Amino acid sequence: LASPAAAALRLGCTWAVGGRIDCNGSAFHVITELHEVAVARSLQLPYITEGLPDLHALRNAVSTQIADVLGVSIAAARRGTSIPAAEEHYARACLLRNSGSKQSLEEALVLLHRALEIDPTYADALAAIASMCGLRTIATSDPEEIRKALAFADRALTVDPLHAQAHLWRGYALARQGKLADGTAEYRRSIELDPSGSDAHYFLGAGLVFQGQHKDAVPLLQRAVQLAPVNGFAWLALGAAHVQL
Repeated sequence: LASPAAAALRLGCTWAVGGRIDCNGSAFHVITELHEVAVARSLQLPYITEGLPDLHALRNAVSTQIADVLGVSIAAARRGTSIPAAEEHYARACLLRNSGSKQSLEEALVLLHRALEIDPTYADALAAIASMCGLRTIATSDPEEIRKALAFADRALTVDPLHAQAHLWRGYALARQGKLADGTAEYRRSIELDPSGSDAHYFLGAGLVFQGQHKDAVPLLQRAVQLAPVNGFAWLALGAAHVQL
């Protein structure tokens, strides 16, 4: 798309963030722009000048600028950790996890545990471990992995009760334990907290298919494939719901 504002308009967002980094010798000028989509208004924020940028500090400075303009609390909006080393381990783990290979998943788990050694309250890392323990059971059927998934999801929610991914993977663990109603409630809570979450729509919709609630499953699965067209399992579940109807 041509601009952040055009992307935001297509996604139905109220605001979009854009900008650029200009280099002048050894100095870097970070220029952030806010676009109010409904009225086609753009606002350039005061630029930030740095030497070689510390990306962690730079992100915090830019997010603080944006929060001040929008009149929101940066403390309430921020997720993750304030410790760069823990964040680096987490980011590397996410790249490995997305590759899908068994070896990469094991390496990702090691990095996530290292992140927790640095910051035991890192909710993103706790939720990520919950997801990996839960998904492991597809291949192993080991009930201990589900118990681990539930424990890590609970730890993440103790830190951050509004963590959508923690609710999602807590729901997955409960569903794998046969507690379908409890799992469904967690999936719905995850969607409330993050309506853009494809996995939550998929798991909730697929769960309803298994429970025979095909009509209710269809819009959830349609939303899942709309949010993540490459999710083949969501397409299969949607097809199954249509066949049953």
